Amino acid sequence: MSARARLLLVVSWALPGALALLGQGCALAHEGAAPLPLPPPSRYLLETVESPRPRRALARGPGFDPNAGAQPEAAPRPAPETSPRASDVAAPAPNPATGPWWSAFADPALDALIEEALLHNHTLRDLRGLYHEDMLAPARPNGPLWPLQIGIPVAIERANTVAALGPSSGVGVVDNIASAGVTASYQVDLFGQLALQRRSFDDFTAIQGQSAEAGAQNVAAQVAQVWFEILAQRALLDVVQQQVELNEDLARLVEDRFEVHLTNHLAVLQQAQQLLNTRAQVPLITARLALLGSELSALLGRVPSPSTALVPDDRRLPQLPPPVQVGVPSDLVHSSPEVRAAQIRVAEAEHRLGINKASWLPVISLFGDAGWQTFDFKQPLTFDQSNAFVTWAYGVRLTWPIFDGGQRLIEAKQLSLTVKRRNMLYEQAFLEAVRRVQDARIQEAKQADNVRTLQSEVELGRRVLGEARHLFEQGLSDYLAVLTALGNLSDLERALIQARRVQLSYRIQLYRALGGTWSRAIVELKD
Repeated sequence: MSARARLLLVVSWALPGALALLGQGCALAHEGAAPLPLPPPSRYLLETVESPRPRRALARGPGFDPNAGAQPEAAPRPAPETSPRASDVAAPAPNPATGPWWSAFADPALDALIEEALLHNHTLRDLRGLYHEDMLAPARPNGPLWPLQIGIPVAIERANTVAALGPSSGVGVVDNIASAGVTASYQVDLFGQLALQRRSFDDFTAIQGQSAEAGAQNVAAQVAQVWFEILAQRALLDVVQQQVELNEDLARLVEDRFEVHLTNHLAVLQQAQQLLNTRAQVPLITARLALLGSELSALLGRVPSPSTALVPDDRRLPQLPPPVQVGVPSDLVHSSPEVRAAQIRVAEAEHRLGINKASWLPVISLFGDAGWQTFDFKQPLTFDQSNAFVTWAYGVRLTWPIFDGGQRLIEAKQLSLTVKRRNMLYEQAFLEAVRRVQDARIQEAKQADNVRTLQSEVELGRRVLGEARHLFEQGLSDYLAVLTALGNLSDLERALIQARRVQLSYRIQLYRALGGTWSRAIVELKD
């Protein structure tokens, strides 16, 4: 392709865009958020998740009634009542999109620890610091006076010019030049180039701000998870210690019956083995509590300590707070920091594409300078003599880039692909946010069924153990039934604690998936 053809191609591509930009002026600085590339669903899809129906035994033959003999499902027994505590008092369901979700647990100690972590967590402070650093980027246009450049140029020069008059002769001229003055230039943002640059820098800062908000929400969720894990381990330790006492009581019972030849030595050994197995759980739980204490203190920005004194001793695993107001999936565009960041990345790429288009337009600058100049260093400098001159100039300068070897054309194609790719990532981030909310809601609902079933099993296990012990004491059964009932009850009590802990974990995951705007105030803080 010839140079003339290339020039015509560039002009034909740039001229329509230039005319459009001339008409729009500063309209290149787009306002508003990028819309979703696909229509969001109207609700979270949970109706397809149903509990399986209980199977009934099939019978064949005339007159068979499939409902005959079916027993109604027994209602689950209520959990044993405990004395009310501050952490058990039902609090009104907070709206996680606007306020802190941890207030739903109504525990001032938990509130204080999360607030301390949001202020002093080292990872969050680093993210917050990067956000404030990006706000002070030197190249970012700030205010209407940003393109004003003022300088004081000073120059002292000695120049020697030799003109040859012949093969062996010439004339040399020596000039001594000194100058000083003040210069100023100002770029007029007539076509919005500076506005687009400012918006691009704002996008970079906003992306870092969303990263810091995601970090703040992660820290709050981590502190709550560790808090409830400590409570669960304490409850598990209490259960194990109660089981140790129960095993010691049964061991004495078996030994007494062995001494009067009412049972064999195998029962004594089996009970001793069960007692040692239960005692072996205590150091493992204690070590787990120490690790959780170190993790909690590190999240708070403190010196790591294995002590769990930050969690008051009177706290117990609370009941699940009231249901969460999840809203509709489209709310995640404004509440999820991950979705907000993906949305801003789309806008940032679009603004860079606008900067590329604006680079085809002329840059208009106002300039002015004033100073003095001399060509004689021997005489004193006085402005009323001919050895010093006052200089000044002002005007308008227009620079219009026409051809750059096709770099801007290639950059425009690249940015168009970037916008398309980031729209895809924006869609992916939104769908991932919807999935996290749906998964957390499903897990919480099914875990609640699991907790109710385990509570019924624990109650039944206690009755089974009591009956087996009564029969053993009456000599109507061997010790194997007692040992089996004791092992089953121990497993069920531990499983119930873990199930309640997992249920709280799913609720925290739901809060985190819903996000919120409360983290903006945390990011705006300055250390």
